[in-house]
Amino acid sequence: MRIKMQIERIKKTCTKYQNDGKMSRLFLEQPMIYAVRRKNENNEKLMRRFKKQVQQEGIVKKIRKDRYFKPKKTKVRVRAEAVKRTEYRKEKIKKILMS
Repeated sequence: MRIKMQIERIKKTCTKYQNDGKMSRLFLEQPMIYAVRRKNENNEKLMRRFKKQVQQEGIVKKIRKDRYFKPKKTKVRVRAEAVKRTEYRKEKIKKILMS
């Protein structure tokens, strides 16, 4: 039951899934990662090999990084943040020296 759930989850995330009588294949589009079922290999091992390939390619990190759009900061905003930081540090040093 657990294996079926994992396969269904991967089917949803993968763009292509083939299952003919002889072999099962899992595909991810971008850098074309796939795992072909070997002789006497159960679904769990197939899933493990596929997950390992995905992890080695760094796809999960890339997807998590790109999950939310973050616009680049403007030069004015970067400068303003730097000024605030320096002011905060000066105040902090002042407090430490005063006490």
